[in-house]
Amino acid sequence: PLLASFEGRSEIGRWWTHGVRVSRVTHQATHGRHALRVSVQRAKTSYPGLFMADGVRDWRGYRQLCLDVYLTGGSARMIWLRADDRLGNPPYAERAQTQVSLVPGANSICLDLDAFLRTPDGRPLEVSHMVLWGLFFDSVQGGESIFLDHVRLTR
Repeated sequence: PLLASFEGRSEIGRWWTHGVRVSRVTHQATHGRHALRVSVQRAKTSYPGLFMADGVRDWRGYRQLCLDVYLTGGSARMIWLRADDRLGNPPYAERAQTQVSLVPGANSICLDLDAFLRTPDGRPLEVSHMVLWGLFFDSVQGGESIFLDHVRLTR
């Protein structure tokens, strides 16, 4: 199913942000008329990003998490995608994380869920009860931006 399209104003309220400012925009949309601009506010913020805790909780039967990301600027950069099946802020060893390389311009990302939804020691996350997922930056510069659109689970 579609996790986020940013076509409705209320969709922004489904995201928890840390160190970033988000806004609905009409440029860099890949599906529909709107995308989400994600701008890093300050370089000193540790791991700025955005997370969805209000979405599809049961990911059984889906094979991929896909999203379209447009990277501004002229240099490649890495971002992290994270997923949790436990409440709170579980330690690194109890969550799934993977690094994704972005090139300047349009990027279409599809993660294989069987590979992505595993803790560092290999425990598979409980896909019938996903608590949170999102993306974050490390080693940031203030003012960096990406555009996010067409976030979905595919079979």
